[in-house]
Amino acid sequence: MEDQITKKISILLPGGIKQFEHLLENNSIRGIHALIIGSGCESVALSLLNKFADVIIIADDYDSVIQIRMKLKDEDKIKVKMMDYTHTDFEDQYFDLIYAQCSISVPERKNILKEIKRILTSNGLLCAGEIVSLRNLSGICI
Repeated sequence: MEDQITKKISILLPGGIKQFEHLLENNSIRGIHALIIGSGCESVALSLLNKFADVIIIADDYDSVIQIRMKLKDEDKIKVKMMDYTHTDFEDQYFDLIYAQCSISVPERKNILKEIKRILTSNGLLCAGEIVSLRNLSGICI
């Protein structure tokens, strides 16, 4: 069943679907509340609906919120909110899963991670993928 879900997902961010496949293959994810930080993960949100009662996406700018809402216009079970990643409106230890892709590699990352730690349950999972550039000693990207 998981393979059918992941084959239908189209993620246009670096790493594509591999991050989400890794999450599914290596963890038994289920719970009540799931949070997605950042835009471009609408397909992930849709696939999490069968595992979580509550799926929320937060973005930190108005344009992203509007784009996400337009892409999910037929899905009223996913909440989309504009929020500062360093100061969310969520209760302590609220989320069982936080999925972040290309949203925490910013200068405020220390405060974002503190906020994630505050809102993630003690047994919760954080799945984070970011854009990196790896270089060997000769300066060639690998």
